[in-house]
Amino acid sequence: MAHNTRPSKPVEGFSGDSNGYVIGSEDEVGSMSETGDSVTKVLIPGLPDESNGECGATISSCFWEWKPKFNVYYEISGSQNVNSPSLLFLPGFGVGSFHYEKQLKDLGRDYRVWAIDFLGQGMSLPNENPTSSSKEEDLVWGFGDKTEPWATDLVYSMDLWRDQVLYFVEEVIGEPVYLVGNSLGGFVALYFAARNPQLVKGVTLLNATPFWGFLPNPIKSPRLARIFSWSGTFPLPESIRKLTEFV
Repeated sequence: MAHNTRPSKPVEGFSGDSNGYVIGSEDEVGSMSETGDSVTKVLIPGLPDESNGECGATISSCFWEWKPKFNVYYEISGSQNVNSPSLLFLPGFGVGSFHYEKQLKDLGRDYRVWAIDFLGQGMSLPNENPTSSSKEEDLVWGFGDKTEPWATDLVYSMDLWRDQVLYFVEEVIGEPVYLVGNSLGGFVALYFAARNPQLVKGVTLLNATPFWGFLPNPIKSPRLARIFSWSGTFPLPESIRKLTEFV
């Protein structure tokens, strides 16, 4: 399995040195004065200070074929620490392993650390469109009106992500892990630990969500339930496909 070290990406529209982070559009970046006062960088004790030449652990980017057409993206650091505990970071909904870049750089100096993208999020997408369309038009990925035969069992759900973590721990990591979960990842971490205690050494929750579901509560939010009713399968409901035309 190839491990490709991820290169850093420069911010377009910005020239000069920066000691911090730039947030906003390219226009906002371009309007910043290069001669203005520099912003003091806040250092967290224990983290490597790259401005002083301290190096964090190298992060490698990888793909793992969980099932046919289902490739899971993950990042790893500290793979050389073969006698150290294994840590697995689970992201929140709609984001991915990139949220844990600082943790991988820091903890990878002493531990074996992984972070994965849940299937259907980040870079863990089926390598083929799970839908097709009966109309002759440009088809947006996942927004067709018919489900491809191979995707009939594809259901984005807690059970799917729990199973993904199970196979990842067993086949890629190969030993019990310490789990760290943020938001949705916290929910998955607890669900996984409750069902597979033999594979979990400990759990850390970071702002974990107390519930999960694609279906709004039809009693508390009847209008939302009619508009956003999605079971996590393909094709997407007509109401949601129409809604995306305005986004």
